[in-house]
Amino acid sequence: MKKSILIVFASLLLSLQLFAQTAQEQTIKMKSDQASGWVLEVNEDKNMVEQVLLEEFSRTGINKFRRDSKGFRVAQGDVWKVLGQEQRDVYYRVKGNKKKAKIEIVAATGYSNFLSKSNQADQFNAIGSFLNGLGVKIAAHKQDDKINELKQQIATHQKNAASTEKENAKLLKNIESQQKKVDDNIKNMETNSKTILNLQNELNKLEK
Repeated sequence: MKKSILIVFASLLLSLQLFAQTAQEQTIKMKSDQASGWVLEVNEDKNMVEQVLLEEFSRTGINKFRRDSKGFRVAQGDVWKVLGQEQRDVYYRVKGNKKKAKIEIVAATGYSNFLSKSNQADQFNAIGSFLNGLGVKIAAHKQDDKINELKQQIATHQKNAASTEKENAKLLKNIESQQKKVDDNIKNMETNSKTILNLQNELNKLEK
């Protein structure tokens, strides 16, 4: 059992190491604006990646986003703990499909006053760190999904096995019951045969 746990842990650690991908600082086009931001690309399902991202946003202070005219989702005037205790506008977008996803995050002090290394270096770099940490959480989430899927499959097979065992028990009981009937019928046939033989002998004596 201990050996199995160590194997699972080693597998998880290896998957996290293989998954690790670094966020990149990029200029992100937001319609007419060009903003400094951070991008993380991962080879995972877009919907799962966005789910983990929203969970991490919620954990760090942002619970609601709305769509904006720039094609992003935005939380305006919220305190995002990643950036400290000041109100910020936080924009994010997740693009991709079932096999890969691209996360883009931009933050601003107000309308189009975007954070960058030149004006808010510490806060700007904190976004990159947030995305790097998110990469590990996505890998862990995928591992949890796989574990839950395997547990569900095991539970399903265990349920099927129990159902089959129960059905077999009924069949065996029926077989035993039918066998008893067969044995009783054989006995009755033997008794009838003996009775017929005795009666036939008696008849033969009378007819002589």
